[in-house]
Amino acid sequence: MSVVCRCCGQLCQRKKLSCEATRDVLKDLIYHLITILLDTRLNELQDGQQVARSVNIAVGRLIEKSDSTNVMRSDHVLLTLLMV
Repeated sequence: MSVVCRCCGQLCQRKKLSCEATRDVLKDLIYHLITILLDTRLNELQDGQQVARSVNIAVGRLIEKSDSTNVMRSDHVLLTLLMV
């Protein structure tokens, strides 16, 4: 689990990759990262707090480094899905 978080964090640090991420890629990535945070099994892991911290950092970097229009569009799609 921590390896996935580290990889995601490293990808988010690469400005070119983050900026070129489409709305749908951002939507899927943000959705899955938030799903990890909401999973109750995370508390049962030995390094659960570290995983949660890593995911939070990855989401922050993703939002910070990505194209703001695509971030807003992906958030809009996610919120729309929640309302259905």
